[in-house]
Amino acid sequence: MKPNIIKQIIGYTVSGPLDRAEKYYTIMSTLNDLHLEKREVQLMAFTAVKGNIWSKASREEFVKEYKSSLATVGNIITKLSKRHLLKKESKKVFVNKALLLDFNNTLILNINLVNDDKDRGEAS
Repeated sequence: MKPNIIKQIIGYTVSGPLDRAEKYYTIMSTLNDLHLEKREVQLMAFTAVKGNIWSKASREEFVKEYKSSLATVGNIITKLSKRHLLKKESKKVFVNKALLLDFNNTLILNINLVNDDKDRGEAS
């Protein structure tokens, strides 16, 4: 018996690259059970769009934009670096290249949630 396939298309309008990046990292966190907190997603998105969050100016920009603190930014960078979501290299902190997209462009996600063989729901 061939399994049923359900196709759902959801269109969503975002206000720009930063909003698009936040939505993307929220979805990726959920699908991969990363359990990222909102501020962690915001920092990932900000870093992805800006390219780097090492300089004091970029950290201060994040603090101002998200009403956070420099200490919080430092703690999140450390936490996300340990999980290999952010990378530190040559005095730069950036999003792991495996997770980095160009958020200036429209983003289309195709997500397949496939049943494993033992969960086909077929009657005996």
